[in-house]
Formats: sequence, C-alpha cells, structure tokens
Amino acid sequence: EVNQFVDEVFAKLKKNKLERYAAYLVYNYGKNTTKILDYLKDNFQDFNSETLAKAECWYCIHFEMALSLIDFFNRRTGMLFFDIERIKSLIQPIAIVFKNTLKWDHDRLTLEQNRLESAIHQATAFKNLSSG
Repeated sequence: EVNQFVDEVFAKLKKNKLERYAAYLVYNYGKNTTKILDYLKDNFQDFNSETLAKAECWYCIHFEMALSLIDFFNRRTGMLFFDIERIKSLIQPIAIVFKNTLKWDHDRLTLEQNRLESAIHQATAFKNLSSG
C-alpha cells in the first residue's frame, strides 16, 4: 500500500519535475502528504522545490507543531543532516512563512535564523580529534 501511494504521489509530482520528493514526502507524512499537495495546488501558481517546501512548512506548523526553523529543518524534515544543500536556498522563504504565520517580530526572526545557521555550522564543521 505504501509503495502504491508513493507511485501516486510520484505521478502527481512528475508533472512539475518534483518527483524526486515523492518517497521523502510519503515516508515523512504518510497519507497526510495529500494535505501538503492540496495546499501547494491551492496556494501557488508555480510548483517548484521552494513552493513545495513552503507547503510542507505550512503543514508542519499547522499539524505538527513546528515552532522554529530548527523544528522544521531538523526534527521534522531531516534536511539538516540528509539534504543540507537544499536548506541553503530555503532558509529565507521558510523563515518568512514562519514569520508571517507565527507573527514573529524582527528580533525573533533574526534569533531563529542565527540558531539555524549555528546548527548548520555544527552539522558541517568537524574538529580533528586526532590532533592534540
């Protein structure tokens, strides 16, 4: 049943060259992937990696209690460790979704972005433990 649903999501996303996200969405959100795709279809004219991430963010804020950028990029999506290159292009647009949805002021937005940048640094900068 899961593989069949992945195939269905794959077919929907293929029209917009987003099929590489089909299994990722289904394994992260199960049948609720449909809510993300419906939100994408109903709220965006362009379907691309960024608008898909915005729809995913909307879902995570409203249905999964994502309350910070780290909640979204690490705990919910796993992008911090498994798709870190994608984060770079998504920090700003996703931060704006959080800002607008959760009514963050400039200070909160800056704090969240700094926390995420620190987490990215920790995930990508390795100390050489063998040197004394």
